[in-house]
Amino acid sequence: MLKIYFDNRVIYLTDNPQEVSGLTSNISYYSGEVRFRNFLDSFVQIPQLPGCALVHSDLNELETSFFACFTPIAAAGGLVFNQNNEIMFIYRNNKWDLPKGKVDEDEAVESAAVREVIEECGLETPKITEKLIDTFHTYKLKGKMMLKKTHWYKMQEDSLVQPKPQLEEYITEAKWINANDLKSVMNNTFPSVRDVLQAYMNTK
Repeated sequence: MLKIYFDNRVIYLTDNPQEVSGLTSNISYYSGEVRFRNFLDSFVQIPQLPGCALVHSDLNELETSFFACFTPIAAAGGLVFNQNNEIMFIYRNNKWDLPKGKVDEDEAVESAAVREVIEECGLETPKITEKLIDTFHTYKLKGKMMLKKTHWYKMQEDSLVQPKPQLEEYITEAKWINANDLKSVMNNTFPSVRDVLQAYMNTK
């Protein structure tokens, strides 16, 4: 199953309707060739529709047809821990977020994730310890619908350097927050960030 965010709304793609039966009451079934553009236009124009699920027997075909409606963007980021079981968060545009950014051309995804953590937080030695999850969200840029796939990694930072927010990226704060006390973050962050944190919890 894939989860694609449209701001705070979500579309699920699945080949198993039981996976989404408790997530949304708006389920559409497709067979044969799948066409999405009219559906997506309708979904975007009905903001009161909280979400829906698209079900098809061939998940690969479903994904291919859905993704063909967007311009793809690759990004990578990190859930970074220090030795005190604290997680590095950034504060940007009035929300808590995790450090992430676009993958440069010919850059390895893992290298991009580490680079973005260093650039956005001023850390020195973040090291990837495991892959966590991929998240998907959409946005419009110059009249085009973009679909960003973000590759998330758990990282460890052992240096004692003080974090420094990348102000030119509109980050006003970079802060270590205890992993056992994330209420303030969870109340003011993005659904995809909650998914990353849940993916980490599932590995414990």
